[in-house]
Amino acid sequence: MSVEDAKNFHFPQLFKHINAVVSSTQDSDVYAEDEVEHPASIPIYWVAKWVNHSEKYGMGYQLCDNLIGVLFNDWTHPILAQNGE
Repeated sequence: MSVEDAKNFHFPQLFKHINAVVSSTQDSDVYAEDEVEHPASIPIYWVAKWVNHSEKYGMGYQLCDNLIGVLFNDWTHPILAQNGE
């Protein structure tokens, strides 16, 4: 697998997982007045660390909130949260 193939193989999946994490942390559009927060205080997530072993295994990543995930070459993707789940 070439580097370009690895990019085309893993980055769309990584993007999908990051979007899922971000969207799962945002509440619905209906807020109680006393719970409204300034938009700048909404958490922003990014990939803090990553390793690319896509020629043999896949790609691993760690988000800024210490969530760890792996995208294996067979499209399986275990995710480990900071609490060990």
